Amino acid sequence: MAGIIMLIVPGIIFACKLAFVPFLVMDEKMEAAEAVRKSWNMTNGYTGTIFLMGLTAFFVVIGGLICFVVGIFPAVIWVSLAFAGIYWVASAKVKASAQQG
Repeated sequence: MAGIIMLIVPGIIFACKLAFVPFLVMDEKMEAAEAVRKSWNMTNGYTGTIFLMGLTAFFVVIGGLICFVVGIFPAVIWVSLAFAGIYWVASAKVKASAQQG
């Protein structure tokens, strides 16, 4: 039981901290290692929100599957847009702080 907790909890933390990597690679044309570093820093203050969004996304996708599998399409679109929205807010905050400092 302790081994499972020691694997799952850090895995969830890493997944939350690295949630912006695909967005950074596509949006800012970063290399993977640089995107990992920036995502790690950008998610400060948003880790809890990302975790709750991931938890909500799980249930939305399950609900989409229950709706005769056709519901998975709007569910995946909603989840993708929700994470893109969190990224947009975090990147706007980073850009604003870079302009001020």
